[in-house]
Amino acid sequence: MNILDVVAACLDIVKESIIIFSLSFVVTGVVIGLLQTVFSVQDPGLPMAAKLVVFIILLSQIGASIYEQFHMLLKQL
Repeated sequence: MNILDVVAACLDIVKESIIIFSLSFVVTGVVIGLLQTVFSVQDPGLPMAAKLVVFIILLSQIGASIYEQFHMLLKQL
């Protein structure tokens, strides 16, 4: 493997993780926004708190596999 292969593989791993995290934050924001509208809850910190909870859950569930992918990639060198 040359340096371009390693960089391409690293960027691919990062791209997949960014897509997963971004989509989850968008979905969380939309769902919390709808719930605030339906139940007339006017708490400005609620969407940020919900996104933080989603971030912690994603980091604990998916973060391990991202670490594992980087570990296996760099182990091949």
